[in-house]
Amino acid sequence: MTYVYFIQQGYGAIKIGVSDDPDKRCSDMQTGSSKRLRVVARIPMEDRRQAMNLEKELHAAFSSLRIRGEWFNRRIIRNGKMKKMFSGTLKNPTVSFKTL
Repeated sequence: MTYVYFIQQGYGAIKIGVSDDPDKRCSDMQTGSSKRLRVVARIPMEDRRQAMNLEKELHAAFSSLRIRGEWFNRRIIRNGKMKKMFSGTLKNPTVSFKTL
């Protein structure tokens, strides 16, 4: 299974990416970050192609909140656009974020 993940740096920026193992990806990224990283959400996808398509859609939807590359302002998770995007579009439309 492949996931679209949301990794947060401290209480700030959030990275949207794709990985088969978001926890390992977070751990690998931690060595290059001075702030604590944590996976705050993961969306299971049937295959990598589907995950890459969703990641691309998310990046486009939140381009106005992009900081750099795949990193976005933390406001993306409180944005009404996020709920609208996921209502009825996924098999399991529940996307839960850990408390930020």
